[in-house]
Amino acid sequence: MAEHRSSLGMFKDFLESVIWADMKAELEEALEMTRDGLESAETWNDVLKLQGATDTLRRVLIMPEVILEDLEISEDKESSQKTDLEEE
Repeated sequence: MAEHRSSLGMFKDFLESVIWADMKAELEEALEMTRDGLESAETWNDVLKLQGATDTLRRVLIMPEVILEDLEISEDKESSQKTDLEEE
């Protein structure tokens, strides 16, 4: 798991922001255009490039959820460690 500089609250705010909504809309539009390109690809090389682009766009679209999950796990671990220390 990568180390993140943002807090859980900061990241939740980002996910609920107009900034992410705008970015997500642009990414989804690019994904749709890339998929359309796959239907009209003329060479195997074109197909491979477009598949790579599609995979990258999908990864970027799910990245916020992955980071949010990482932050939630980190927060749970920190909370659990504090509870363990308090019980000792």
